[in-house]
Amino acid sequence: MAPEEEAAFPHRVSLRDIARLTGYSHATVSMALRMMPAIRPATRRKILKAAAQLGYRPDPMLSSLAAYRQGKRAPAFHGTLAYINNHPDPASLHNVPIFADYLRGAAHRAERLGYKVEEFWLRQPGMTQRRFEKILTAHGIHGLLLAPQPADVSHLETEFADFSCVALGYSLEFPRFHIVATAQFLGAVKLTHILLERGYRRILFISSKAFEQRTACHYLGGFHTTVMQSAGATLIPPLLHDESTATADQGAFGRLVLAELRKHRADAVISTAPWTFDQLRDCGIRIPGDVALATLAWHATHPHVSGLHQRGVATGRAAVDLLSGMLMRGERGVPSAPCHLLIEPGWQEGETCPPRGVSSRKGKKPRPRARASV
Repeated sequence: MAPEEEAAFPHRVSLRDIARLTGYSHATVSMALRMMPAIRPATRRKILKAAAQLGYRPDPMLSSLAAYRQGKRAPAFHGTLAYINNHPDPASLHNVPIFADYLRGAAHRAERLGYKVEEFWLRQPGMTQRRFEKILTAHGIHGLLLAPQPADVSHLETEFADFSCVALGYSLEFPRFHIVATAQFLGAVKLTHILLERGYRRILFISSKAFEQRTACHYLGGFHTTVMQSAGATLIPPLLHDESTATADQGAFGRLVLAELRKHRADAVISTAPWTFDQLRDCGIRIPGDVALATLAWHATHPHVSGLHQRGVATGRAAVDLLSGMLMRGERGVPSAPCHLLIEPGWQEGETCPPRGVSSRKGKKPRPRARASV
């Protein structure tokens, strides 16, 4: 081969070249370049500096082969990820179905990657932020999944500077970590379009003030934008109620909804909770006979209600994927530019939102039921 041809194909820098320059083993160099948390930061920095000096570039084909081989083996155990529960009553976090799905998805994905997820209660009696951080450090834990917070807008006193952190949902306002959540604005647009395509033109949006604050008004914004841009649709003022009052006196809440339906002659309801079906039914409103209903938070607890499946399990899995990558890259503390990883929700067909004029009972006569004039 001519000299100029040899220059066109220079020697590819290998891991062994970096190992010879730094004095570390081939395995240590490999783990450092993959940002494995087992490598000390000082060692990782020295190896990365040497790799840059030599002009090292990973071979994508070899990386793909290594990933394939790794996938054929049982994953090695890398450590524990802490699932941080900041609720005054730790059980209350698990009483919300979508939050339970987050944890289930996170635990499943962590196991596949060689981690385990362990829950830690931040509000344990006598617990302080400094003591909590010491407990995590003593357990060798560097990755934190911050579960949805108990308050609509929550702050944590510490920034967890020595930890990699990912927050689930928008309820943690400060510090601003990377967030994994449902694509709420996009979901509301999708659901509203489905109702409009099925012939509904006067849609009442029902939510709570607390829920809208907790979700940064993404659902309400998506609904409002879609209706405003749709010819022939009528924008009805949303019904934003007090969450605690609606729970304490469901009868009064039902009467309030009924009054709004009559006032605006609504033909459909979009709700942020699937149990709105029960509240409307208890007021004598036939669904979908009198009004159609779709929820922005479909769950298997109400399988007959049409709406958006928020894919909580997929959200939990994505949060672990993001966190494991941060651990491998050695990313700690509050990021300078927090990112939002959004999971698109899917449509779940039920019985409460058929095309307008079509019975959801497939031609069968509806059962007699007390009718409320809407």
